[in-house]
Amino acid sequence: MKNCYLFLFAVSVLMLSGLSSQSQNIFNPTDKDSVFNPNLPPPLPPWGIAYKWGHAQRLTWGGTGTTTFKSYYYKGMQFRLKFPKSYVPGINDGKKYPIFVFLHGAGESGTPYDNEFQMLHGGSIFRDAVDNGSFDGYLFYYQSSDGYASSYFDRIANVLDTLTKYNKVDLDRVIIDGLSSGGQSCWDFLGAYPKYIASAPIISAARSEYIPVMPIYIQIPIWLFNGGQDANPDPATATAVANAFINLGGSLKRNFYPTLGHDTWDAAWADPGFIPFMNAAHKANPLIYFGRSNFCPGDVVSAQLGITPGFFAYQWMKDGSTISGAASNTYTATQIGTYSVRFMRTSTSAWSSWSPIPAVLTFNVATQTPPIQINGMRSDLVPAPDTSTTVPLILPSGYQTYKWLRTSDSAVVGTQNIFNAAPGTYVASVKGTFGCSSLYSGPFTVINANGPNPPDPAANLLTNTASQTTLQLSWSKNPHPSVNETGFEIYRAVKSGGPYSLVAINPRDSLAYLDQGLNANTSYYYLVRAIDNTAASKNTNEATAKTSIDNSPPTAPSNLTVTGTSGTYVGLQWTAATDNVGVTNYDIYINGAKSYSTPSSNLSFVVNNLTHDQTYNFVVKARDQAGNLSPASNQVTASAIFSGLSYKYFNGTWTVLPNFNSLTPVFSGTTNNINLSVATQSTNFGFLWQG
Repeated sequence: MKNCYLFLFAVSVLMLSGLSSQSQNIFNPTDKDSVFNPNLPPPLPPWGIAYKWGHAQRLTWGGTGTTTFKSYYYKGMQFRLKFPKSYVPGINDGKKYPIFVFLHGAGESGTPYDNEFQMLHGGSIFRDAVDNGSFDGYLFYYQSSDGYASSYFDRIANVLDTLTKYNKVDLDRVIIDGLSSGGQSCWDFLGAYPKYIASAPIISAARSEYIPVMPIYIQIPIWLFNGGQDANPDPATATAVANAFINLGGSLKRNFYPTLGHDTWDAAWADPGFIPFMNAAHKANPLIYFGRSNFCPGDVVSAQLGITPGFFAYQWMKDGSTISGAASNTYTATQIGTYSVRFMRTSTSAWSSWSPIPAVLTFNVATQTPPIQINGMRSDLVPAPDTSTTVPLILPSGYQTYKWLRTSDSAVVGTQNIFNAAPGTYVASVKGTFGCSSLYSGPFTVINANGPNPPDPAANLLTNTASQTTLQLSWSKNPHPSVNETGFEIYRAVKSGGPYSLVAINPRDSLAYLDQGLNANTSYYYLVRAIDNTAASKNTNEATAKTSIDNSPPTAPSNLTVTGTSGTYVGLQWTAATDNVGVTNYDIYINGAKSYSTPSSNLSFVVNNLTHDQTYNFVVKARDQAGNLSPASNQVTASAIFSGLSYKYFNGTWTVLPNFNSLTPVFSGTTNNINLSVATQSTNFGFLWQG
């Protein structure tokens, strides 16, 4: 371990041109892009007035990079602002624009001289959305010193007010988004400034402490994203928070990614509905509490509607006509129709727009129950050679209620979406949440295999080896049957006498079947049964064959590389091997010994629990179903070390070099190289780098 110290009593500063107090409206899309010289940072502007500012050069996006995000500084808060594509300053064209406010995570914090890293996650995605016109609005990226936004809320609100007054921002269309600690801050902002926010997509952030505050902002639609492998929030907490909001009547949409951990933001922003969700945001869009907008004929219509409380005045409208006396933030609708609302923020402000997306209450009509299906590969004639005496029937999941009826006596025989049916004829109906009773499905008949008029049976079943993974079946049938079959059921087992499983249903008059995808060097046993619409024939003789031996190993995995290291792990990645049958696993060898195995669907692996600062040799081998092992991949060598520098930052006035290990740092972090940009002041500070 090597240590590097930086000890400064004073740092000279150079004033950059243009950094002086401006008029009340300093925001302009033609503002110059200023990149700071890290060795000559300018002095911080005085408190209380917004200033044109600059930024470090930390992100390497393609295209225009970050240059279209203008740089500003206000009351100790640095931020970047991208103007809408169609924005023209100084012209009263009647346009107003939404604004997307992003609250970054703890890892993207920085000093006033950074003002760039807050855009690390998603910045280029939303830049492109503005540039291509899919979101014609503002992008606002503040940067905190510690990754938490709560102390900046008042300043963010001040900037929104100023942009509303001078730069055509529509304060009724503010979208707030954040990830991790920034997502937690989104919840806090909703509670502190509910009148500012029209919608909130929140990523990887949920805590039970937010539940008591939810009634303050229940009218604001939320889209929550979280991963099944995340520990903060864990899935149970995220579910509890989501359910609490929904149980209060709020509109909350949720994306749950079972295989992802904390970093769900790329998946969230890739959702095709994300930009439309932003574009739909408006404070005058009413919440329909509990989502009850559809009613059945004969139901009593009663739906509570609402927008954020606390504005000066409200008006409601039904089907284009103002509702007399409806002057609150909530309204209970008792008739089918289209309801809109508008509001005044203050006694002197103008009325907002009427709801761009009104609440529409309608009558439902009876829906047709989907067709009944068999669940899985099962015969509809029982008893069957697989020993089943019932048939699993299924309807799509997601309905509120299910009802299965036996037609012979109209008895209700099931109330779940899956019903195990004995021979007989059945119909079913479903009902959705707030839905009306549906029309019954078409009938489905489970046939008694011992019923009348069975087809002539198949005979002389033979099985031959076709390859390492394929067996060929053939049989004969009566060329002049008294009752012809409608099909042939093929059953397979891995030992004589079963248990058998249905693997295919061949069409009528067929005399052969090719069974593929089998394991090499394995014996299989078969039966064939002819079927028709009233019964089944007796089974054929049992026939058996064995697939060929697989002696061919896979090719070696190639291009093994190290993707990253830390003090306890090494990440590996490789190119897939090939095999005549198929690769099933990759085995990871450490210093010549097999240590891990991963399924063939994985072409990367993180080797954990390594000893810090120790060097290891790695190779990967492919393995197939028969156990054949490939040659080794190329070897890579890596040490379990952090690939960069960790640092501790200190403030203080010293006359001699202190023992930094005995001091408490202001904060710590990691960096690719020695970097002064995270310093919070221009004099009397120190760094300890280790790596």
